[in-house]
Amino acid sequence: MAKQFFLEAIGVEADCVEAIFNLGLVNIRMGSLQEAHQAFEKLHTIIPHNPEVIYHIASLYEQNNDLHNAIKWFNILSTRVPSDPGILARMGQIFNKEDDESQAFHYHLESYRHYPVSLDVISWLGVWYVKSELYEKAIHFFERASQIQPNEVKWRLMVTSCYRRMHNYQKALELYERIHAVSAEKRRKTISNTSTNPHLRYTPAPPPPPTAGTHPSCARARTDVHITPPLSPPPKGAPGEPRVPPLPRGHLQGPWSAVRRLPAEAIAPGYGQAGAHAGSTWTGCWCTHEGRRC
Repeated sequence: MAKQFFLEAIGVEADCVEAIFNLGLVNIRMGSLQEAHQAFEKLHTIIPHNPEVIYHIASLYEQNNDLHNAIKWFNILSTRVPSDPGILARMGQIFNKEDDESQAFHYHLESYRHYPVSLDVISWLGVWYVKSELYEKAIHFFERASQIQPNEVKWRLMVTSCYRRMHNYQKALELYERIHAVSAEKRRKTISNTSTNPHLRYTPAPPPPPTAGTHPSCARARTDVHITPPLSPPPKGAPGEPRVPPLPRGHLQGPWSAVRRLPAEAIAPGYGQAGAHAGSTWTGCWCTHEGRRC
């Protein structure tokens, strides 16, 4: 919809700079790089010295993998804004893709000179010096990165690696021991904070309550059997024993195919009384484990 309105605006005023510029941005967002390139080329004929237009033309050439024209337009842009560290770093990346390491190093170094806190540029320069076996200069850049990110251990490890490559093993050992001591102290503080903070302390979940018919002593499957308790109350057991009515003999009601008789040791002695309360039946099974029922 936005593209349609910008086209209508250009139809009303062919040299409307704002409409052409926004049309190019919309085409980039939609992935129509060729149409975006045409819009910015037309805009460049209207305002030939605008850095933003030149930047988008150079960027579109790079996205289309036309690195030769991208370098050409970025060079034009660098004459308009010679101290822009982002443009210099971008040119260094393009020369790096072209395997021209000398030009890539030149533009990365220029970018670092204008903006010495870009970690991408610092990391690239440090790695370049390591590849060139100039370890002392690489240490300078990795130490600079460690100052920018003091909590990032990889920069200190890179410094230590440079000393090890220089065969300065005593200095490398001292740095490794220092890194290890700092890491151990951080772990100790983390464990201490975890143990003292009740919100971070580990509390095991309580076991789930036993469900009916799941005890190991219930070896037989539950069936649709009605067990009628006797009229007489159960005897009182010794203090501390569970007072649960045991299974009476011969009081199973239900289809004969569904009746499964319990072993004799599961039936309490002295409970052969007949009779039942009218309508008071209990459906389930009797569990022999500690006198409990499921």
